[in-house]
Amino acid sequence: MMKGESIVPEQAMKPFSTAYQSDRIKLVDAIPLSVPLCVSLEPTNICNFRCLMCWQGMEEYRHRGGPFMNMSADVFHKALQDMEDICAKGGSLIKLVKLYFAGEPLLNKNIGEMLRELKEAGVCQQVEVTTNASLLSAELSRAFVDYGLDYLRASIYSVYTDNHRRITQTEVPPNEIRDNIAYLRKYRDEQNKQKPYISAKIIDTHSEENDQFKEFYSGVSDEAWIDVPWDVAGTQEKALDRLYGSEGAGFEARKEYHETSLFKKRKACRYPFTHLVIKSNGDVVVCCMDWPRQTKLGNIMEESLVNIWEGKKLYDFRVMQLKTHGAGHPLCGTCEVPLRDCAEDDIDTLDIRKLTYTGEEME
Repeated sequence: MMKGESIVPEQAMKPFSTAYQSDRIKLVDAIPLSVPLCVSLEPTNICNFRCLMCWQGMEEYRHRGGPFMNMSADVFHKALQDMEDICAKGGSLIKLVKLYFAGEPLLNKNIGEMLRELKEAGVCQQVEVTTNASLLSAELSRAFVDYGLDYLRASIYSVYTDNHRRITQTEVPPNEIRDNIAYLRKYRDEQNKQKPYISAKIIDTHSEENDQFKEFYSGVSDEAWIDVPWDVAGTQEKALDRLYGSEGAGFEARKEYHETSLFKKRKACRYPFTHLVIKSNGDVVVCCMDWPRQTKLGNIMEESLVNIWEGKKLYDFRVMQLKTHGAGHPLCGTCEVPLRDCAEDDIDTLDIRKLTYTGEEME
């Protein structure tokens, strides 16, 4: 199936909380991939929230996370053309395009138009947006429904006004966010549509607020679920200590997270083999944890996405992951994301000789 074909019928939409666990491939047998499974396009790296557990709320991000900007039309259209080219060359579609990364995507006033053009280009099976929903206007909600957004994930930080103010460091009330999401669902249902599937999630509060959250969003989102927290890679500040209020509480959260993870020790990360992120200025980095651009591979305004995906820099990064599991790398060395992988994601036994760059097999 290629450009213009409908891949996932509306009646087949799966809950976001389980969608990533279905239809998985055994990566060690599938690599190398001709087309990335997922591309993240960053509409902006600016946010209107300063959440305690996020890089946006940390002093390090303000000093090292820039340049701070919205993605321009020129960068977006180059990214779109490059995705069309990589799909044509690879003979398949990108499985998922995420219209978000380090910032609040709805701050880019062109987000609706970006979705429309992305859908019309037919380069991917699905499009997903993650947002704090504080800027989810009625007009934007209608655009998301009319243009066929597949998943909207609403990151909720608290259902209590005082706690929401503490975590987000804003004055936006939880009721306002809920009302925005309620309008999106109402308009979607009035149009007899199934998309976007609306998923509301909150980071585990370790309290009765988990149940209050589920009740608060009952009948508003399609699902309300509890997310597992983790620390931000590459920072001195400990996100979980900040979120839960103390080193002790942060330690307990980390302990519970590790106990529930499938993998308990460092392993090769799948992201260099499956994902790409295009930052708001066109920089391409390996994964969605790289807020300081420490895995930068190039810039799409200077070279093509095809060349970056098949190039020497990414080849070397993949080899590094297989040989060292990221140990010693300024970002990967502190990243816990690979521990959350599924069994099918384990690539520790991948034969390095299967990897290529610029079309040539390497010894």
